[in-house]
Amino acid sequence: MMAIVRPVVECTRTQVDNGRLCLGDPAEPHHHEALTITGRTAQAVAAVLCCA
Repeated sequence: MMAIVRPVVECTRTQVDNGRLCLGDPAEPHHHEALTITGRTAQAVAAVLCCA
């Protein structure tokens, strides 16, 4: 699971504004893309937890 989460955390630490896209204004240009990435990450974590 750390292999999935670590890159996300590292990116959010260096590019703080990217992390805010998921929680921010839906009118932001990359809001939908950020939510898509968040959803894929959640699915990957769920797959690891369900199959581990």
